Amino acid sequence: MQDAVTVVISAAGMGTRLGMSMPKALIELRGKPILTRQLEMLSDVEDVVIVAGYRSQLVLDLLQSVRPSVRVALNHEFTSTGTAASVAKGAALARDWIVSLDGDLLVRPEDLQAVLAHPGPCLGVMPARSTAPVYAELDGHEHVVGLSQDRETRWEWSGLAKVEREVALSLGSGHVFSGLVRRLPIRAIAIDCVEIDDLDDLAFAERWVAAREQEGERIVR
Repeated sequence: MQDAVTVVISAAGMGTRLGMSMPKALIELRGKPILTRQLEMLSDVEDVVIVAGYRSQLVLDLLQSVRPSVRVALNHEFTSTGTAASVAKGAALARDWIVSLDGDLLVRPEDLQAVLAHPGPCLGVMPARSTAPVYAELDGHEHVVGLSQDRETRWEWSGLAKVEREVALSLGSGHVFSGLVRRLPIRAIAIDCVEIDDLDDLAFAERWVAAREQEGERIVR
């Protein structure tokens, strides 16, 4: 893994579809918040930046008890901007490369390490199964050549990405994938993960975590 890598965890959103009045990164799965699980996976990564916004003090309180050395950026415009704005806030504090990890995304540790260790830009992709996927079009050389919410493919982008700092700063303030489109093609890395957007996702995530804690087996949604 390159020394000059910063992991930016975007945890500023409100998570309104879950109706829990807390950042999704703080939702507990089998007794442990998502953000805690992410930070445990990143114990060997020196530079981590958390971007907080909605009820940011809750995020700060968790960090104080789990990993006080983590740096924090604030997205005060979390009600009017998308994840790209949070990524840019984190990238402003970052090194040469950033790995962008959404605060509601659970990834197998070995898959996260593969993205961290990749020598260039890459996007984590998975078989399309979300209720509102960003479809990823792949070429024959394992590169993402298209990202769209309309053109259905068998793959979707997970939200996990490794890009240069300058790219992260130029993604705009809406959807991250909209800013990435003009940077394609980017290498695709197949990963196993689950993103939590609604209550169905939350139930699936509980089973996903349980399977990995017990036997590390792959489960089918």
